Amino acid sequence: MTHETLEEISDEEFDYTLHVNVSAYFRLVKAALPHMPAGGSIIGSSSVNSDMPSPTLAPYAATKAAIANFSASLAQPKMLSPLR
Repeated sequence: MTHETLEEISDEEFDYTLHVNVSAYFRLVKAALPHMPAGGSIIGSSSVNSDMPSPTLAPYAATKAAIANFSASLAQPKMLSPLR
């Protein structure tokens, strides 16, 4: 949803957007790890909004930045030690 001002974004909408986009990705990654072979890949889908956020899509853009950052964290060797 687009909003012209921060005041238009309800707490519930912000929480829901984070839950759907970020929490779901986190839980899916955790659930997939035991089933992945060595050298397996996890692909996170982000958006141009992670680097150039639209001012009217603040919650969405924040979640896409979180996904990009979390994916970068997962790419670190120590983060996914069972796959090494």
